Amino acid sequence: MMTVTEIVILIFILIGIILVFIAALGTLKFPDVYARMSATSKAATLGVAAIIFAAGIYFHTNISIMTRAGAVIAFLFMTAPVSAHMLARAAYAGGVKLSKKYKVVDELEGRYDKVTHTPSGAQEGPGIETVSLPRDRRA
Repeated sequence: MMTVTEIVILIFILIGIILVFIAALGTLKFPDVYARMSATSKAATLGVAAIIFAAGIYFHTNISIMTRAGAVIAFLFMTAPVSAHMLARAAYAGGVKLSKKYKVVDELEGRYDKVTHTPSGAQEGPGIETVSLPRDRRA
């Protein structure tokens, strides 16, 4: 007979496996690199976090392992979105095109400086002000 703790562990492991599988399917099925990164950065992060959480529950008597599991989950949630953003930015700077399958508007098309990796020609609109700051503040 399974205890309540073992059932909770099993549930979290199954949730993790399902989410990681969904991330793998997204990587295979989505048409462009940006959609693939979205699938992996969200579903895989949650799936791995669920599996690590289950491991932390399994070793609930050892506070050191539970603390490490919590730290790994926190580190995962802090680094996965940032790394996905940086990979998407590098892909865009490298000229990887958006898929024509989706109705997505490339708002940076023709406005992205590939040397400085920043938008060129800032757009002005309501509530947006362009401020020029002096480079030298000597009196």
